[in-house]
Amino acid sequence: MSAFWPCCILLIGGVALYFAQRRKHEDVVSVNAVVDAAADWQRDLTRVPMLLRDIDEQEYAIGDELAQQYQSAQPRADCGRSAHGALYQ
Repeated sequence: MSAFWPCCILLIGGVALYFAQRRKHEDVVSVNAVVDAAADWQRDLTRVPMLLRDIDEQEYAIGDELAQQYQSAQPRADCGRSAHGALYQ
């Protein structure tokens, strides 16, 4: 019984491959490749300013403030103990 499911999966996969190879392939020539290439190029051009931008002091200050907030939100090492020093279970 343990070999039944792997055999079924292999059989289904083999049948799917057989029918995928037997199907007629219809290659359609269109300008979609040119349109896709132009769209990719346009998207890349819109992202260039993010790569060339210098970070100013205000952004450094905001980043430092966020880092301090995240550090203060981290649990302390003694949070697993009660007021009497016993560990919580």
